[in-house]
Amino acid sequence: MLKSDLNRGFIWRLGDKGGIVPPFTLEIVLVDGMYYYVHSVAERDEKTGSMKVRIWDTGRMSDSDVEECRDSAWKLEDPSALADPSRIHSKLKLGVLRIDMDQVAYCVEWHHPLWSSEERSRTGYKLH
Repeated sequence: MLKSDLNRGFIWRLGDKGGIVPPFTLEIVLVDGMYYYVHSVAERDEKTGSMKVRIWDTGRMSDSDVEECRDSAWKLEDPSALADPSRIHSKLKLGVLRIDMDQVAYCVEWHHPLWSSEERSRTGYKLH
């Protein structure tokens, strides 16, 4: 199932890589239209096709907070800052999304300066 579906396979394979995806660089869009920015893939269950995805939680941020956070995230030069959301923005938090893979409609990748072109072409992401 997952190998034949590009979108679902893509997000599923992030669990093999480990590491953290920078904020605002990978959106997972569900079939109900909701979308989330992926932080990392925490767990996967091959048997049920479900996974636990850590997400960057911007839900309690104002539009101006989100813009400040986006600017800060895109200026990051030190990948270790990704481990502590408050180093990016004081209101940025983490959440957990538990989903079945059949809930994934598609993924959107936005390039980030922390990714090298070599890593992007090989894996899609330079995870930190």
